[in-house]
Amino acid sequence: MEQFKWVEIDASSMLKQLPSGYSKDKAEAEVRLTRSMRDLGLEAAYPQKVVEIDGSLGIIFDRVYGPDFREWMQRNPANWRKMAALFAHEHHEMHMHLSPDLPSIKEMIEQRIRTSPLLEEDLRKRYWLA
Repeated sequence: MEQFKWVEIDASSMLKQLPSGYSKDKAEAEVRLTRSMRDLGLEAAYPQKVVEIDGSLGIIFDRVYGPDFREWMQRNPANWRKMAALFAHEHHEMHMHLSPDLPSIKEMIEQRIRTSPLLEEDLRKRYWLA
């Protein structure tokens, strides 16, 4: 699984540092996708631009204040059911929006199955998504 990390740039910006080997085209596609989601009214941090720092690509986003879902759950374990329901609702809302700018989830999953180095070829053929 691709790993990235968040790096604070200043009081208003964060850098999403992308893993090595992440292509500039893929990073720019992520910026376009995130902007498209925002245009549909979905909550997402605004992506400013793709940058290269010390040979690594990253995306500068407007800073979002407050804890993320994981942090909130760690601080409030007694409310996990309520927050899980809210998270599921928000995730469902995200998938209810259709836009020609947004990629097909099915196509994205199929592409990951086709290119995964972790999946043996016979399993890939046996369980291919039609």
